[in-house]
Amino acid sequence: MNKKYWSRARGFTLVELMVVITILGILSAIGVVQMSSAIRRAKDAGTKTNMHAFQTLVEIYAVNYNGNYPATVEQLSQDGLTKNEKNLSAMKNTYGYGAGIDKSYTNETGGVKLPGIVSMQFDGARLGYTLYGYDSKGNKMESKGVTYLLSNH
Repeated sequence: MNKKYWSRARGFTLVELMVVITILGILSAIGVVQMSSAIRRAKDAGTKTNMHAFQTLVEIYAVNYNGNYPATVEQLSQDGLTKNEKNLSAMKNTYGYGAGIDKSYTNETGGVKLPGIVSMQFDGARLGYTLYGYDSKGNKMESKGVTYLLSNH
């Protein structure tokens, strides 16, 4: 072959390839972190949506029972007037733990809470309640350092 041909042929050096691969690695690492953060925020938003849906069911229950709220989530789920069991069974935990009592909703009393679960604390007189949602680490959800809750108090 002609010696001139080889002198004109240009390719990438090993250093150039290593620089490109390093830059691509850095960009993909940033993308993975951003994607996982976006997924977590979306799941937390789904938990907040479940909290609002749960609140609606509790308020419907109270309307049907002269302003009295259920004493437990079990009582709410078994209510025949509003068919809450069917409505609550459609509420799925956004972190993939399923649906139903102790998977997507539970009473606030005692125990460790699953991520994405909605818990309800009733007052003793059955005239009020407070709803909490739990984040990816199983802690009560917060907004700007304040616990995020829904209540009728």
